[in-house]
Amino acid sequence: MLKIIRICRSFISYLLSSNLCIQIALAPNEIPIFRKYVKKVMSKFFRVYAIVYSTYFPILESVGAANHLNTSFKHFMFFVFEYKCVDQKEFDAIRTLVDNMRQQFDSVTPS
Repeated sequence: MLKIIRICRSFISYLLSSNLCIQIALAPNEIPIFRKYVKKVMSKFFRVYAIVYSTYFPILESVGAANHLNTSFKHFMFFVFEYKCVDQKEFDAIRTLVDNMRQQFDSVTPS
């Protein structure tokens, strides 16, 4: 599992350090391509969260870090819900947690 997290981190680091995202973001006709990259990065982040929650959560709880993870995940998911940057099928790995976050998001977001 840690290997998958390292691969995701490396991929995201490569994208962000390669000026490619900045060049695409600054070109007005390239917005769909930029959105594709953002979705890819957010999907990778979500997979890391899913791995951490499904595999390492008891360890984080035992050292008192669960609240930090939960807060970070909540902010992440609110961004995801607002901008629809992770496909729904990705949520299956931790569906119950995602559904809970969705309810919280819906309760604080005007319809």
